[in-house]
Amino acid sequence: MSIKVTIVFLFQTAFRSAGGKIDADPFIKKSSTFAGMNSNNSIFLSTPDFQGRREAADELLVRITEHSFSYAVIGEGGELLKALFDRPECSDGAADALSALANDPVFALPFARVVVAAQTDNIIFVPPALLADDPTAYAKYFRFTDGEALHSHHEDVFNTVFTVPAKVERFVNQLEAAELLPLASPALKMTRHLQHHALLLDFTPRHVSFLYHKDGLPVFFQTYEVEGPEELNYYLLLLIDSLDLAPETVVYLCGIVHEDDAAWSCVGKYFVNRHFFLPEQSGIDLDLLNELPAQYYSTLLAQRLCGS
Repeated sequence: MSIKVTIVFLFQTAFRSAGGKIDADPFIKKSSTFAGMNSNNSIFLSTPDFQGRREAADELLVRITEHSFSYAVIGEGGELLKALFDRPECSDGAADALSALANDPVFALPFARVVVAAQTDNIIFVPPALLADDPTAYAKYFRFTDGEALHSHHEDVFNTVFTVPAKVERFVNQLEAAELLPLASPALKMTRHLQHHALLLDFTPRHVSFLYHKDGLPVFFQTYEVEGPEELNYYLLLLIDSLDLAPETVVYLCGIVHEDDAAWSCVGKYFVNRHFFLPEQSGIDLDLLNELPAQYYSTLLAQRLCGS
C-alpha cells in the first residue's frame, strides 16, 4: 500500500516532503454558461450574464491544493455565486493557478476582496495566549524546503502560523490585497457551530482531510493522500483507534463524494450517522450549483466566511 501522509495535531505538527512536476498542459478557459468536464478535466460554470466579464466589486475565492485548483466569483455584494471553475485533479495546482492569472480573463480586473486557501505541510496551531507578535518566532518549527515567508491567521479558538509553496506565494503576490489562509481554515469555520462529537471528511480525488470536534472544540486535523477505498479503510481504522471514536460519532462528508459510492460505503462500515455537509447558504444565491452535488464545494464557499 502506497502511503503519503500529512498529519497536523492542534499545537503539534508532523511534516511531509512532497514533490510534483508542473503540468505542461495549457490552462483552458470555458466561457459558456455551463461547460461540462472537458479534456483538461475541468469545469466552468457561470450565470447567463457573466460570459467571462465581471465587475470590480466582485469577490474571489481560490482553493489551491497539491493536485487541484478551483475558484469562485461572488458578486452583488456577496449575495450571488456568479462563476465557478474547478480542476479537481492535476499534476500541480499552484502551477495551474499561475497559468490562470496569465490566461483567464476572469483575472483581468482587480477584485474587491480575494481569499486564497492553500494546502501546506508547514502549519502549527497556537493558542491566542501564546501567540508571538512576530510570526518569525516560530521559524524553528518549520522545514523550509519550498517557500520561506511565515504567515499567521486568526481562527475562532486559536491562531495558525504557516508557510505555503513558493508558487502559491507568487500567485498571491500578484493579486491585490489577497488574504492567505491554510486549507484547514474554511473547514474550521464551517464547523464552528458543532457542539457534539463530530468528524468531518473533505474529499478530493487524491486527498482526504479529517477534522474532529470533541465537545464542540476542534482537537484534530489530518490530511491523507489516499489511492483508493482500501487506504481510506486503513486510515479510518487508525483514527477510530487513536481518537477512540464511537460508532455513534456524527460524520459529515463533503467534497468529491457521493451517496453509496466506495468512500460513502467505507465510512458506513464504522459509523451509523453519516451526512453530507452542504454549503452555508445564508445570504447567498447558489442556484449556479443546482446541477451539481451541493457538497462538492462546501469548503471552497466557506472561504467567504474567513478573514476580514
